[in-house]
Amino acid sequence: MDHQNYELVRERGSVRVAWICLGEGYNGDYDPKNPEDELLLRFDVAIKDDSIGDFVTTESRCTCFAARTSAKDKEAALEILLNYFYLAYTNEPQCCIETLANKLCYISADTYRDLMLDTNQDMNIISPEYQNVQ
Repeated sequence: MDHQNYELVRERGSVRVAWICLGEGYNGDYDPKNPEDELLLRFDVAIKDDSIGDFVTTESRCTCFAARTSAKDKEAALEILLNYFYLAYTNEPQCCIETLANKLCYISADTYRDLMLDTNQDMNIISPEYQNVQ
């Protein structure tokens, strides 16, 4: 796994989530000449494969999270993403990590606090029953 573009990485158990900057903007490649474009972060989700002793990226999504966002906000948002993916992987074996990644890719510096996980109320975002109500 190439870590050269990773801005921040968090691991818990067999789950790793990272912010990565690949030069993406709102309409594909970031265009610094376009004042309405923004350099965006992508999250990678990796699951540890014990057979090879390393993490394997299972999902990767560009987000609405600006790369210029403060380190404090990036860390907090990444921790929220880790919480969701870790709970999905460990508690909901039927949960589809891909579906969860699709739901969480809209995270931004303005919205990540709305995703703070209250395990008593918010497990529905990762439950199989919720996934079928689309």
